[in-house]
Amino acid sequence: MTIKKLTILLILLLFVNEGYSQNWEQKTSGTLKTLNAMQFVSVNEGWIVGSNGTILHSTNGGESWSSHNSGVQDNLNQIDFISNNIGYVVGDCNVILKTAKKNTITFH
Repeated sequence: MTIKKLTILLILLLFVNEGYSQNWEQKTSGTLKTLNAMQFVSVNEGWIVGSNGTILHSTNGGESWSSHNSGVQDNLNQIDFISNNIGYVVGDCNVILKTAKKNTITFH
C-alpha cells in the first residue's frame, strides 16, 4: 500500500471511530442510598434498585427518578423485566418481589 492510501485509510478510520464513540453524561438519582442494579425496558423507561428497599423509576430516559415503596428494608440487588408488564426484584434475606403491571409501579 502506498503512503497516500494509508493516509486516507487512517483518516477514514478516525472519522468512523468518532461517529461511533459514546459520550457519558453524569446524572443524579436523587437518593443517597447505594444503587445496585439498573434496567431500562425502553429508551425512556428505566428502573433502579438499591439498599434499604430502594426502587427508583424513570420515564424520561434517566433525566429524573421517582422513588417507589418496595415494602421491604432489605438491600435489593437485581431487577429484571421479563416482559413489558412482569418484573422481578431479588434482594438480601431471600427477598423476591414481583410486579405484574409495571405501569402501576407496585411490587409485592
